Amino acid sequence: MTNSEAVRQLGQFLGLELELGSDEAAELIVGEDLSILISGDPDGSRLRFTGVVATFPEGDAASAARTLLKANYDGQGTGAAALALDPVSEDVVLTRAFDVANQAADGLSAAVEEFANYLEFWQSRLDSLVAGPAADPATPTATAALRV
Repeated sequence: MTNSEAVRQLGQFLGLELELGSDEAAELIVGEDLSILISGDPDGSRLRFTGVVATFPEGDAASAARTLLKANYDGQGTGAAALALDPVSEDVVLTRAFDVANQAADGLSAAVEEFANYLEFWQSRLDSLVAGPAADPATPTATAALRV
């Protein structure tokens, strides 16, 4: 399966017209304000999901960075995704690669749903990293169905 076919099938599953544009990217808005950029690679077999979590918090940057790095360790707080600092915007982003080759048709929708849950979790949590005590990067416990 190619990237274009996988994204088209995802759109059909969600009841949307979703296709990669000429720039090999599509934006999926989940709920009211959760934005996921789905971009393809040149060989057409790997997708990348990217979502902006927030601007890096002001204040105790070391504490926030420590919590984010702990969450990345073995995917404890990010699943198959990873938290990173965008080198251009300096926003904290969640990103995940997804290989579409040899995947079941519902594999992409499950991966996007999991990604959306982690993105929503970190968006609600990042501001409190500096303000409150450094808590463990708990894995999101609420798993909402993908809603578009």
